[in-house]
Amino acid sequence: MAADNRFKKNICTKCGKPFAGSPGQTVCKSCAEKSNPYVIPARLQLSDKDSQKMQSVRDYIRDNPGVTGSEVMNAVGISNKFLQKALMTGIFVGKRGEKYPCENCGKIITSGVYCNDCLVILRNEARHHREIMEGMKARELSRKAKDENAINILVADGDGIDLNITKVILEKGLENCNVFPSKNLNEVMYNAGLFNMSLILLDDGITKTFDGFEILRQIRTDENLRNVPVIMLSSGVKQENRAKALALGVPEYISKPFNAKNFIEKIKEYLSSAKKFEYTPVELIKILLIEDNAEHAKIETERLQSVFNCEIILMPSGPEGLGFLKNNDVDVIFVSYDLPFMNGTEFLNFVRNTESLKRFPVVIITDSTDMNILRKITSAAASGYLRKPDFSQDGLMMIKEIIDFHK
Repeated sequence: MAADNRFKKNICTKCGKPFAGSPGQTVCKSCAEKSNPYVIPARLQLSDKDSQKMQSVRDYIRDNPGVTGSEVMNAVGISNKFLQKALMTGIFVGKRGEKYPCENCGKIITSGVYCNDCLVILRNEARHHREIMEGMKARELSRKAKDENAINILVADGDGIDLNITKVILEKGLENCNVFPSKNLNEVMYNAGLFNMSLILLDDGITKTFDGFEILRQIRTDENLRNVPVIMLSSGVKQENRAKALALGVPEYISKPFNAKNFIEKIKEYLSSAKKFEYTPVELIKILLIEDNAEHAKIETERLQSVFNCEIILMPSGPEGLGFLKNNDVDVIFVSYDLPFMNGTEFLNFVRNTESLKRFPVVIITDSTDMNILRKITSAAASGYLRKPDFSQDGLMMIKEIIDFHK
C-alpha cells in the first residue's frame, strides 16, 4: 500500500527535532504535551496520591476509547466515590476543555487517542490489511479443498452464532476438514459450486434472509449439487419438516444444541459409511383433512405424518374442502362426520355424485359411539372409516393400501 503523504517528516519549531506529522503541523508531540498539559480542576482539591490516580484514569481512558466506568474501576483500582470525582472532571467525554495531542500526528484533541484525520487513515489501512488476510485465507482454503483426501463440508445456518459454533466443532473434531460457512442461499450456491462437497449440513429454520427448505430445493434442482448428501440440523424437529426433508432425499436429522463429541462421531460415521449418494425424489402423499376441531386436527395431523410421507391441507368445513378440490388434486380425503353446514356423509354423497371429484378416495372419521351414526357411515360409499383422533395403526395401513391402489 502506498504511504500516505500526510505523514512526512516535519521540523519542530520549539525543539528543532524532526518528527512525523501532518502538513502544516509545526510542533512535535512532546512539545505539544508540554505546552498543553492535562490539568486536574483545582476545585476537586486532590492530594498528590489522588492526582496520580486521576492521571492514571485519564491515561487508561485515552488508551481504551469507549471504556465503561466499571472497567476503569477494575483496571486502575479506584473506588466508586473516586470514579464520581473523575466523572466530574469530564475526562470521559472531554467536556471540561482539557486538551492533549493526537498519539499519531500531535494535533490537539479533546477526546479519544487519535484525531479524526488519523482515524480515517488508520481505518483504511486496517481495512486493506483485513482484505489481504481474508484473501490469503480464501486462497489457502481453496488449495486445501482441492486435495483429493480433503473433507469439504458446507454448513448453512441463518443463525450466525450457531453457524460459528458448528464450524469450530467440525474444524477441531475432524482431520483434514475444510468448512465453508454460509448464511444465505447465495453463499450456499457460490461455495457449493466452487468445490466438490463431501457433505452439506443445512439448518431447517426460516428467517428473513434464510429458508432451509428453499435452499434444499435449490440444491436438488442444481445438476451439479443434487447428488451431494445433506444432513438437516434443527432446534426442534417437526414431523412435517422430517417428511418434507425425506421427500427431498434427506433421511438424517440432527437436533440442536448438540453434544460436540456425539456430533463429530455421527458425522464420522456418516462419512465413513456413506456410499456414492444419488438423489431420488420421494413423492409426498397429498392429504386433504377436513376437520373443525383444532385440537383433534393437531393430533390427527401428527398421527398421519407418523405413518405417511405426506403434505396435509387442513380445511375447517365441507364447502371449503370442496372449494379447494375445484383447482387442486389430492391422493386421499379425510373428512370428519361432525361438521357444520355439511356433515361427513353429505360431503361424501356430493363427491360421489360429481364427475370431476368421484375419483378421490374418501375416509370418514368420527369419535361418535352412536350406533345410528356408525350405521350411516358404514352404509355410505366411503373408502374407509376410522375412529378419531387417535387413528389405529391397522386402520392407517389399510388406508395406505387404498391410496396405493388408487395411485
